[in-house]
Amino acid sequence: MADELRLSIEKLIYGGDGLAHADGDTVFVPYVLPGEEVRANAKSRKKKLVWAELLEVTSPAKERGKARCSHFKNVAAAITNTFRRRNS
Repeated sequence: MADELRLSIEKLIYGGDGLAHADGDTVFVPYVLPGEEVRANAKSRKKKLVWAELLEVTSPAKERGKARCSHFKNVAAAITNTFRRRNS
């Protein structure tokens, strides 16, 4: 599997990361929403698990909004929790 991945996010998992699959591996990507198409860079691997860094959201989910502050990645849990409340 190449270091740069093109992924379709299937769902959010415990902790807020998005889950996707690529070449038989399970990939975890932070700061994404279900249904999004993204480009990500593989950062670490353990057997069939890959942890990746988000590079770009190429096709955003309709629920994605503009970050309200420049510190978004530091407070991404708030966005994830809002999404979960709206969709539970």
